[in-house]
Amino acid sequence: MIQRICLLYLILIVTYCEDGETKLEKQNKFQTEFLITLTRYREEGNCRKSILAENLVDKTLTCSRKPRGYCSINQSLITQGEINFLITEGKKVKDRNSNCETSFLQSGILLLTATTAKDEESIRSKHEYVTVSNCEDDGFILNENVRLATFSEIQLIESARGRIGRSAKLLSLSLLTTASIREKAKLCLEQEYSENEIDFFSNLVAGKVLLEVSK
Repeated sequence: MIQRICLLYLILIVTYCEDGETKLEKQNKFQTEFLITLTRYREEGNCRKSILAENLVDKTLTCSRKPRGYCSINQSLITQGEINFLITEGKKVKDRNSNCETSFLQSGILLLTATTAKDEESIRSKHEYVTVSNCEDDGFILNENVRLATFSEIQLIESARGRIGRSAKLLSLSLLTTASIREKAKLCLEQEYSENEIDFFSNLVAGKVLLEVSK
């Protein structure tokens, strides 16, 4: 990856070393083009994750629509700072809409724990992330009428707001909760989320949309 970026840098330098432009104009054009190209490069592909089993032989393979720029071991790690941010953002939703309080409490945000140094060492030795052109070309098969979540949908569901939304959808359908809790969960969805977001939560809960596919 570093070699490709360096080569790109050299190509752009040559492209903008023509006469008739000031040095500043050339630098600005070069920087703009480089950032655009780098952004496109980071947005390419899908992400294949491999997890080595405890027997150190078997592997679990999954694939998602996460692009190259997000396909790394960091996806398996979580810091206390990231957890604190999720809690803060989740409380904003709860404080803004009291109907979302139970959904927030049931979202799992408050149960998250930071990756310890020992856990990180184990994760780094067993988890591997590789960028592929797309999951289907890499041999992953989706059932009929089932699709993978887009990257923007993954970003939503990994956010505090998305976690609360999925929790609200589950609570609104659960017969193990009281009618009052189901009604508040429905109101949370209706008042806090767009129709497209609600449809996404519905399809996710129904299994029509997957965050990742395995083989």
